[in-house]
Amino acid sequence: MRIDEFPVEVEPRGAMIVTLSDNQPGVIGRMGTIVGKHGGNINKMNNGSAADGARALSTMSLDTPPPAAMLEELGREPYFHWIRLVQL
Repeated sequence: MRIDEFPVEVEPRGAMIVTLSDNQPGVIGRMGTIVGKHGGNINKMNNGSAADGARALSTMSLDTPPPAAMLEELGREPYFHWIRLVQL
């Protein structure tokens, strides 16, 4: 499956956080740290890089909808271009 130019393997359901970020070391680890800090549990995560390798699209399926504070903290990280909450 593709989302825009990014190849990802995702099963759309439940609460999902979708992000577009710079493709650099530490981004995925930081995302997991922030989600865990706010009591979230990632049950599935997928990442796809742009053809030029500069950006990455990530999807995180969570067990429960994330609190607003989690999304706000993720949004303060400098490498994110955008963050979206998708609830299906």
